Amino acid sequence: INRALDVYKACGIPQHIVVVGAMAGQVIETVGREHEGILYAYQAEQLGTAHAARQGARVLEALGAEQDVLIVAGDRVVEPTILEQLFDLYYSQQCDLAFLVGPKRRRSDPGRVLLYPDGSVLGNVEVWDVWQRQIFRTIRAATTQGQPPSRDDILALIREDFSERKAAVAFGKLWQAVAVEGRSPTARELLDWIPPEKTTFAFVDQCGAPLELLPGEVDQADLANFSTYLVKTSALRYALNHLNRDNAQREEYLSDMITLLAQAHEGDKPRFQVQALRVDNPNYVMAFNDPAELLEIEAYVQSKRQRTMHELPSGPALRTIAQWRQAFDRLLTQGHSTGNTLRDELINLYSADEEL
Repeated sequence: INRALDVYKACGIPQHIVVVGAMAGQVIETVGREHEGILYAYQAEQLGTAHAARQGARVLEALGAEQDVLIVAGDRVVEPTILEQLFDLYYSQQCDLAFLVGPKRRRSDPGRVLLYPDGSVLGNVEVWDVWQRQIFRTIRAATTQGQPPSRDDILALIREDFSERKAAVAFGKLWQAVAVEGRSPTARELLDWIPPEKTTFAFVDQCGAPLELLPGEVDQADLANFSTYLVKTSALRYALNHLNRDNAQREEYLSDMITLLAQAHEGDKPRFQVQALRVDNPNYVMAFNDPAELLEIEAYVQSKRQRTMHELPSGPALRTIAQWRQAFDRLLTQGHSTGNTLRDELINLYSADEEL
């Protein structure tokens, strides 16, 4: 977290909110030793990524802030150059939401980012929901053909991808029957528990007409969601107000914000501008879910420190975002004082007209 905060500060982000839950005291103590002025939001229950974001959003509301917000999962380490590209995309395209994506490298990568034929964003589906609906579709298809699968067949399907705990949440009555009661459900029960709408994914096309995709079609998406979002406060509020837990993990997914904003229409036009920035280098956006992945990140960071960095050409036009912010802050403070090289350069480019 401290390393991530260093990156965000270097990119010119002035205010930071850290959502804490388990081991909150240790996190606050560790972060507080290196960073001052951090605000903390407490997540008492672990009810999903959107629930965590909601706690941070409440702090924003208390501050009365209507601003652009960068939301990043706590296990992400993002290169500053990628964040600067994300900022450029967001502001140049006047986005309501811009987020990072990259090539899907493993079957278990969490989010499947879907695009329309023209490359614009359609939505995002979490991998647990893809797997759940693939299993539902297989079971319902066999049942409607007069060959309902046995208890052992169903258990084998589910256990291929789901742990016992996740299976109990994702499959409810079906799991109760096959794993707890130890019986094969009847055909009638299977058809009741797995309605047709639980075997596909419903979206709208770019004109707002219904669009249905099969789980296999969603799973073929070649882009993964990197859980890094730059979003307007108003768009974030819209998404949080429309989230639900009707999914395989019964949690609020922050990634559903992509679908909610990309699918929202006013008449036949999109309500929000949503853009994805593709990052192909796996070292530029890294995540850790276990000690091995954390060691990979540490090895990459250490290799960067040892690597000889190429110097940028000198000149006032080549600065980081943080340096530009400082320069413009000085411009506001110094005003018309002599020796203000940035002001002199702006006058040279745009004239001395104060309105410009």
